[in-house]
Amino acid sequence: MMQFHDAAKTNRSSGKVARPRLLAAATWAGTVLVLSACGGGGGGDAAPAASAQVPVTLGTAGPGDAQNHLPLAVGHSWQFEGTITEGANSSPTSTTVTIPSTRDVGGATALVLRESVVAGGQTTVIEEALVKDANGVAVLAAADDVLSKALVPYWELRFPLTAGAPFVQLDKTGLDFGEDLDGDGRNELVSLYSSVQVVGVESVTVPFGTFPTAVHVRRVLELTVRRSSDGLAFDATETGDAWFAPSVGWVQRKSELVGMGEKLSSLERLTAYTPGSLGSAGASQGATSTTGSTLATEPAWRRVLRASASAR
Repeated sequence: MMQFHDAAKTNRSSGKVARPRLLAAATWAGTVLVLSACGGGGGGDAAPAASAQVPVTLGTAGPGDAQNHLPLAVGHSWQFEGTITEGANSSPTSTTVTIPSTRDVGGATALVLRESVVAGGQTTVIEEALVKDANGVAVLAAADDVLSKALVPYWELRFPLTAGAPFVQLDKTGLDFGEDLDGDGRNELVSLYSSVQVVGVESVTVPFGTFPTAVHVRRVLELTVRRSSDGLAFDATETGDAWFAPSVGWVQRKSELVGMGEKLSSLERLTAYTPGSLGSAGASQGATSTTGSTLATEPAWRRVLRASASAR
């Protein structure tokens, strides 16, 4: 799932002054980062601020997905065609999103959401494990690395899908980035803050058809990684927009990444949709469970932060 500021911006959760404006981004199916003032990957002496993130509690009463804007079932598939633009260069993309199976995550039966993106002659595959209940769609598992494990669980969306105030999807500070980018023997730290808001109901026309009551959802993700060798911080903000139609789900997605004098954006529009084993019922059952680590390649924001913050 699912964005750029200047050096005067402050951290929403702690009031700390933000770092210089830099670059990072993430896909919609996935995560704002602002690093706490605790220096590099070896730790810090500042106590973390209280998190504003909405905790994931499954199985409680809630409003549900009244118009089935997120029909999730094993066998569902969505096909998108689009473009990705970096600077003055644009290239076509083809994305297939499928729900091939379920898997056990901490005793919960989660749907495996697999996204395969073909662009520039390369294929990128990202998997997440999701659960949909009466209060929203929660991500329970993502890539099998230190940072991804520290992010889950979190709410991808919250019900009801009505316009209003955003909810805090992620509010994490001082996480292990999982890599030593500057070669000083210490992993860098990264922090993030992400908010999600329903913008409203809009009519959207894509190759698959016209959807007059698509719900427009926007996620704003901010990230910061600080080099432990010199304290230099690298900030990023990514804005992701998605439109969901009743009984179909995603019909259009776009994102924008800006920073370090660069701009990376993408637009995807639905060309085909195939209902799963329960049609548009919005849940799955009787599927063969798969276990083990999910497969994933890194999101764009991680690749860019690595390139920006690595020792030069």
